[in-house]
Amino acid sequence: MPRKPRVKSESHFYHVMLRGINHQNVFEDTSDKYKFLEILTAVKGELGFKLISYCLMDNHVHLLISEDNDDLSSIFRKINTTYVIYFNQKYSRVGHLFQDRYKTESIKNDAQLIQTVRYIHNNPVKGGLCAQPIDYRFSSYIDYLSNGDSICDKSLVLGILGSVDGFKEFSGCKADYKCMDLDEVRTSIGIDAARLIIQKEFPGANAQFFQSISKQERNRCIAILRGHNLSINQINRLTGISIGVIQRIKADDTSEF
Repeated sequence: MPRKPRVKSESHFYHVMLRGINHQNVFEDTSDKYKFLEILTAVKGELGFKLISYCLMDNHVHLLISEDNDDLSSIFRKINTTYVIYFNQKYSRVGHLFQDRYKTESIKNDAQLIQTVRYIHNNPVKGGLCAQPIDYRFSSYIDYLSNGDSICDKSLVLGILGSVDGFKEFSGCKADYKCMDLDEVRTSIGIDAARLIIQKEFPGANAQFFQSISKQERNRCIAILRGHNLSINQINRLTGISIGVIQRIKADDTSEF
């Protein structure tokens, strides 16, 4: 079935989401997120789009951008290609990292724009990563509170809301406004919690155990652990199974085992 053409925004503002293939994490640690921001900054400088807000979650990214030429494909082809090369080299993997095309939502007016900014900044709260947006370091929320240099073009949002105080007040208001998002926000758990999950699912198991079982049983174990939202790196570290093998197994896909 052919893909539907993207709806162009008369305002040239877009809410864009990049998501990991099969719910896979696109960031395994904080250095990956810093690298993505480095690439985003470089491409922004090269292609000249405006970045209004962003949030980097473990398995997806939210960006609100303005592009006068509506050339989103060039922007995200460059961002995706550069980041995937980095990620694949770092984790000794091959193939796609992001799910299908990036998803877009056209921004029609100022009211929708500030609602979307608030939604993006509250994504970590929704995902249970923090109690309030200020506690999450990989979104542009803190940029809006600072007078220093920022990757974001903050003047439009602050102009609409009147001031930084107006921005903080609006950001803290509860709203039922729905934006484009994942059907389910999955977040990584800590290594200690991951170790407990492995012991609960496979009592007494260690790396030697996972190396000694059959290929079919090993793959079944990986599927179970990915279903618990353990990251690829966590499974590799705690079981000794290679990253390449883990990446080929989908979360909860135990039907073939």
